Amino acid sequence: MKRCIRKTVCLLLALCFLIQPGVSAAVITEDGHMISNPERLGQFSFPGNWSDKALKFCVGNGIMNGRGKDLEADANTTRAETAALLIRLLGAEAEQPDLSQFRDADENAWYYGELAAAVELGIMNGTSQNTLAPNNPITREQVFALLSRAFGLQPQDPDAY
Repeated sequence: MKRCIRKTVCLLLALCFLIQPGVSAAVITEDGHMISNPERLGQFSFPGNWSDKALKFCVGNGIMNGRGKDLEADANTTRAETAALLIRLLGAEAEQPDLSQFRDADENAWYYGELAAAVELGIMNGTSQNTLAPNNPITREQVFALLSRAFGLQPQDPDAY
């Protein structure tokens, strides 16, 4: 079952990147992963461990940009970074980027457009009515909630939660 889900997700990701306008020539790696922007891989140093393949996939496909030349793979991920990764993965944009109701969302911050898209699409909610806590580390619970909303996952049994 896991293998089937993994293959389906990989296929969907590949299709998402194939239909994006302006994508340069893609490269298929030895292990079958598609990299749409292989030139980006030379801009970063990778940790040389189990995460390399996934990181290279994300960097090579514009899902992950890193912090300067460092991916900081061992650092905690923030709420804003997670929203940005998910929105880039989905290829979504905010129609009217507006986070003015949230006092801690800086409209000049790198994450503003992607975070606005996540809120606009109903993928991300604030931590209160007027805070998003974009720079706070994200919890596993929050990640699962984002993924559930983004992919429309519903429990088989509505009484399960």
